[in-house]
Amino acid sequence: GEVVKAWVVLKAGQQITAGDLRAYCKQNLAPYKVPRQIEFQDSLPKSGVGKVLRRELVRQEAAKLSAPDGLQTPEVTLSEALPTAEVASEAR
Repeated sequence: GEVVKAWVVLKAGQQITAGDLRAYCKQNLAPYKVPRQIEFQDSLPKSGVGKVLRRELVRQEAAKLSAPDGLQTPEVTLSEALPTAEVASEAR
C-alpha cells in the first residue's frame, strides 16, 4: 500500500511538532489522508515559475533510502510519493 508523507515548511517564527500536526490532520482529514511520515524542511524545491518539484522530493527520498547508513526504512515508490508532495505544497 501507499504511505502518505508530508514535507512541511514553516513560516518564519512559527513552531509546531510532528505530533501536533498529525493530531490536527486527524481532526480535519479523512483517515487515509493523514500523513504517517512528516518531514520538516527549510524550503521545498521549486521550478522557475514557483511550482513545487515533486520529482525532486521523490529523488531526495530515494537517495535517503539508498544511503548506506544502516537504517531500515520502507521503500517509497514514485506513485506513493507524488500525492503526498501535493498535500505538502497545499499546506503551505
